[in-house]
Amino acid sequence: MKLYPKDALDRFEFDHIKRKLFALCNSEAARDLVQNLVPYSDRNELELRLKQSEELYSLEVNQLFYPEIAFPGLVNEIKWLKIKGAKLEGDSFIKILKVCEVIKGLYRFLNEQKQSLPALFEIVKNIEDPSKLIKMIDLKIEANGQVRSSATRELGDIRKALDSERLKSKKKFDTILKRYKKLGWLREFDESYYNNRRVLAVESEYKRKIKGIIHGVSESGRSAFIEPMEMVEINNHISSLEQDELMELNRILRSLTAEVANFLPSIVFYHKGLGMIDFTRAKVRLAISMDARMPEISKNGEVILVNTQHPILSWFLEKENKKSIPLNLKLNKEDRLMVISGPNAGGKSIALKTLGILQIMLQSGLLIPVGEGSKMFFFDQLFVDIGDDQSIEYELSTYSSRLVKMKYFLEFANEKTLVFIDEFGTGSDPDLGGALAEVMLKEILKHRPYGMITTHYNNIKVLAENNKGIINGSMLFEMQTLAPLFILEQGHPGSSFTFEVASKIGLSKTLIQEAKDTVSDQKVNFDRVLVQLQARKNELNRKNRQLSQNQKLLSKELDKTKNEFLLLESKLSELNDPENQKRIEHGNKYIRLIESYQKSKNKKDILKRILIASDKWAENIKKEKLKDESEKLKEKQSRIRKNKRERKKEKIEQEAWIPEVGDLAKIGSGKQSGEIMEIKKGKALVHFGAMKTIVDLDKIVVVKKEKGSKK
Repeated sequence: MKLYPKDALDRFEFDHIKRKLFALCNSEAARDLVQNLVPYSDRNELELRLKQSEELYSLEVNQLFYPEIAFPGLVNEIKWLKIKGAKLEGDSFIKILKVCEVIKGLYRFLNEQKQSLPALFEIVKNIEDPSKLIKMIDLKIEANGQVRSSATRELGDIRKALDSERLKSKKKFDTILKRYKKLGWLREFDESYYNNRRVLAVESEYKRKIKGIIHGVSESGRSAFIEPMEMVEINNHISSLEQDELMELNRILRSLTAEVANFLPSIVFYHKGLGMIDFTRAKVRLAISMDARMPEISKNGEVILVNTQHPILSWFLEKENKKSIPLNLKLNKEDRLMVISGPNAGGKSIALKTLGILQIMLQSGLLIPVGEGSKMFFFDQLFVDIGDDQSIEYELSTYSSRLVKMKYFLEFANEKTLVFIDEFGTGSDPDLGGALAEVMLKEILKHRPYGMITTHYNNIKVLAENNKGIINGSMLFEMQTLAPLFILEQGHPGSSFTFEVASKIGLSKTLIQEAKDTVSDQKVNFDRVLVQLQARKNELNRKNRQLSQNQKLLSKELDKTKNEFLLLESKLSELNDPENQKRIEHGNKYIRLIESYQKSKNKKDILKRILIASDKWAENIKKEKLKDESEKLKEKQSRIRKNKRERKKEKIEQEAWIPEVGDLAKIGSGKQSGEIMEIKKGKALVHFGAMKTIVDLDKIVVVKKEKGSKK
């Protein structure tokens, strides 16, 4: 992506994003990639990097396995391997070995998953097998970085002789130490080392009594450090062997360095590949931290932001336990440029910078914090005019520097250019500057770029209202308090609320009126119309919100009424049930008998009839109850038998099912099922939602056969 001016990324504080990303990298190689990160010029490479981020994002958020990517940096090792005759130390070979082992494990994983992770596989697909290099280093270097005794026969012989001589030296020295300690001639710490030789720590008054070489004395002069004469010859022999060992070690390390240098291109490739994986992992973790995702990439020039956030502003507000207001906007071929107007501190510049930073992030291969339904378009150029560029060195005023930029925009802008201009036309006489801004904007429109422009000039708002390819937008304010709402409203210009703000802060009405008198009636009336328009817009929005709330309440009441109606229908249905009708009939008879009892003089006869009817009624109810329970028991037993038959049948069918392409299957006792896409060499490629994985056939349980497939 071509950027103008050179500091265009700084205008959007892209460095802040890079610092966050830098902190998430584990390796030196990945941090180097962050420091050099700029929007990609190659469209194919950009799409590949975004796809890699998307694939690793899916692994991370679904907590799926991928190999640990922890490896040491090889910058110094690579530098030394380029020098003929150089020598690497043992710990450097261990670092190279670690990189080889990590890349080998990563290649194995990505090769197995290359159908579901094709973009990530691109990072490692061309690597040479590091097994030969691993074996070469492992044969001569131990895990602690020491050269193996088996590296050469000469080194083995030297070390064997050294071990033998050191054992002899120890036995002889221990005997001497015991003798002089018994005589009481030694200090309390007995012995020490001088030039890698064991020496006795002798009391100064006895130093003449021990034959040997005095290597030194203590600062206090109370101790002399003596190498006994009996030890001199054997120690000299040990020193000679140690020199031989050192020479052989240097020869081995230099030879091994030359051999490993033959693999330098592969080592560089391994290091870069792992750095790219670590860099991608850092991008994914940054995306997760800001709830970012991959938007749809538009093919027809649409830019749609849904519920998006300016990431840097969001981080700043989070520290203060505040939330930013989501931004929604839409640009397309018909409305490519948006002119945003409204008073200062209303969020015009933030809206402009939000689109700018998101476009830069996306074209740098980063996922961005946008909501579902968002679309972005890849641009070839990004032109910026934000901030004060007054230059002492070039004697350019703010306005002159802005004219220089506008001249560049007019010369090089095209349909694949994204333009950002903050406070368009300012820095000069308002009338003259506004007139020139209007002319330049008309000319810019001919080049058909996309972009956002903020302004206070009414003539620019009128131009946007009356020309194709450009649309007005305004930042909404609460009319009573003039508090900013930080909501972008497309389709209408906004007032600067110049006189309203002055009145709100208590400026004299006389002064305000004098100011109005100095301005043409046309400008005052136009601004008044904008204020009234915004007031009506706010009122309309308020009524829409109230209507929406009323609709929700009405919907709840309708649901409540519907539920009550269904309950009433259910009760009526129960009343019309034959069994209930019988109960009602028995009840009515019982009531008539009670009424007869109350009216009759022969109460004994009536009472007898009531008791007989009551017994019969109770007996009928008991019979009905037993009948119901018997029917329910039979129904339950029938259901159990049916379920057993179905489970047995299903088990037999599942055991007989052979996995085929198109079947729905799950892995072992797992819950998620996916479609079998391919079967090859005893393995199946299974598509689980957004992920694909390769599984052994014997681990697959078929859940549902493809229609028409055979057992």
